[in-house]
Amino acid sequence: MYPEIPPRTEYTLTQLGESLVPVLNQIHAWGSAHAITERFQLATE
Repeated sequence: MYPEIPPRTEYTLTQLGESLVPVLNQIHAWGSAHAITERFQLATE
């Protein structure tokens, strides 16, 4: 924590958390690629 008002805290990922970043990036890419298609299909039903 920093000695400020309001209190402020800075967080960082652990090495284990960092190891998930590529997985989360792939999930994001998959979602982005399919979101447009799904929205179009829902709009035309």
